Amino acid sequence: MPTGGSSRGGEGPLPREPREGTAILEACLRAAQAPPRVRCLIYERAVKELPGSYKIWYAYLKERMNAVSDLCITDSKYEEANSAFDRALVFLHKMPRIWRGTR
Repeated sequence: MPTGGSSRGGEGPLPREPREGTAILEACLRAAQAPPRVRCLIYERAVKELPGSYKIWYAYLKERMNAVSDLCITDSKYEEANSAFDRALVFLHKMPRIWRGTR
């Protein structure tokens, strides 16, 4: 995995030690000013590295919910958000707060 610069579509670097959950979460939160597509790519990489991290999934799902909050329910972005929730439930099936949503 590349560690420096904007090596993957302008996503920005993730920490050198990908198993450092706090560092990965901080990298995701630092990207708050990035475009939504870039933030989603960063979160996707983060949850791929640490699929059992409640904090990363929670922040990612919250991001996804905020992105679709003003859209019609038939919009394709809702399907993407639902897919993210489904994947989170696979890894975090014992976390009821994820079941209820992030609000």
